[in-house]
Amino acid sequence: MSENVICGIKNLLHARGSTINHLHIGWFGGEPMMAYSVVKDIMDYVNHGMPHPDNFYLTSDMTANGWLLSASKFSDLMAMDVESF
Repeated sequence: MSENVICGIKNLLHARGSTINHLHIGWFGGEPMMAYSVVKDIMDYVNHGMPHPDNFYLTSDMTANGWLLSASKFSDLMAMDVESF
């Protein structure tokens, strides 16, 4: 995912964040763990950077083959609300 796309996603989340009650992010396509830094960057922004209402609810899943999923990355992803694999 290019920096321009990442920036565009963050800009959209910033602009619409205060109106979103439930956001679901699905990570798929190719192998999302090959872009782990992108997943981490966007999930961190959703959890800590974007504006959202008090009743905001985040869910996220990932479709991956597990080859690049270590125990520490799994734990980090769970902490970022990526909870279904």
